[in-house]
Amino acid sequence: DGFPTPQFWATLPGTIPFHINGETRLTSLEEATKFPEFATIMGPQDVAFALFPTDRKSVPLPTWEEEIPGLFVEELDAFCKAHKLALFQTRCLVRARWLPSAHFVMYWTKNDRADFLEDLHTGNRASLN
Repeated sequence: DGFPTPQFWATLPGTIPFHINGETRLTSLEEATKFPEFATIMGPQDVAFALFPTDRKSVPLPTWEEEIPGLFVEELDAFCKAHKLALFQTRCLVRARWLPSAHFVMYWTKNDRADFLEDLHTGNRASLN
């Protein structure tokens, strides 16, 4: 957030780690926004799961074996607000599931409504039409 040159950061290669077929692929923000779908993977070590009685530090990150690009929430937490907005502003949650490793996966796909997150931010109710 402290470097106000968004176009430079959007095109800088190798800045966003997406996991695909068991490997990590470093992309630019510009490349990442072109993915038709990606997943976010949240583990018991993430804050949202603090209420679950789990030894959260002992749960390793799983290997992401899917062809759909995956991004671990702990990696996403390191992104600036502008990058998070760019990744999610034209996407909507389409499905979710639990992995056997106790990680929660959310799948995000492109949405025709570019103002989707703006509605969430301002508190305006989105139309279902």
